[in-house]
Amino acid sequence: MPGDHRLMALAAQDAACEAPYSFEEFERRGLRAGSVARRRERIAGLSAAAMIVAALVGGLWLVASRPGVPVAQGRAPATPPMDAVTAEHWLAAVPAEPVVVRAHSYATVAALEDRLAFIDDRLNDSRMTGTAPDDGGALGRERERLVNALASVRYAQMLAVNSR
Repeated sequence: MPGDHRLMALAAQDAACEAPYSFEEFERRGLRAGSVARRRERIAGLSAAAMIVAALVGGLWLVASRPGVPVAQGRAPATPPMDAVTAEHWLAAVPAEPVVVRAHSYATVAALEDRLAFIDDRLNDSRMTGTAPDDGGALGRERERLVNALASVRYAQMLAVNSR
């Protein structure tokens, strides 16, 4: 390799060519490129900060411009009736769910509705098959009790919403 004619030709060309610029010019260009890069980083950082501030201001404006939770005005709704038939009519007349609910009252309503649906299914199955359920009277009484309990809980929810 030391006597390779290609390396010797390259070394001869190197000696014949002048350097395009001096070491001082090389350092000056490097410092200039570094300052340009720092300026670009500073601009990018300021742009990101401006976008974050704009997003925060926009979010706050969006939250502030939203209307409040509607609350029913006027007097409280009529008290729920205590017999099962009129309680069902009263439940049909009230809104399906209030705008704001608490987790524990929502869970109570859901449990009552699930149990009521189970009893209704058992009663409907016995009607469809034409057989009387073994505990038909007990199921009917349990259904009446659940409807009244559901009406009472929904009434309490409506009172809570109206008191705010």
